[in-house]
Amino acid sequence: MVAEGLQNDWRESESVLDARIDAFAAWLLARPERRIALVGHGDFWQAFTRRVYGRGVRLANCAWVAFEGPLGARAVLTHGPALG
Repeated sequence: MVAEGLQNDWRESESVLDARIDAFAAWLLARPERRIALVGHGDFWQAFTRRVYGRGVRLANCAWVAFEGPLGARAVLTHGPALG
């Protein structure tokens, strides 16, 4: 038996992932801080940048990405290799 919202390989369905991304983006927009450090899995960030910015950024383990400007397609995305 597969848990609700998950596919047979235990990944979220696209609709469940999209809903989670939308909720997370709304939370980010509501934050008063100008700079926030976020940590997460590369697959999530790729889906997040594809949905919110219109272009997916695939990150290697421990890599980084900087978002400058408002959420959405006009923002500047900068990314690089793992630090340290």
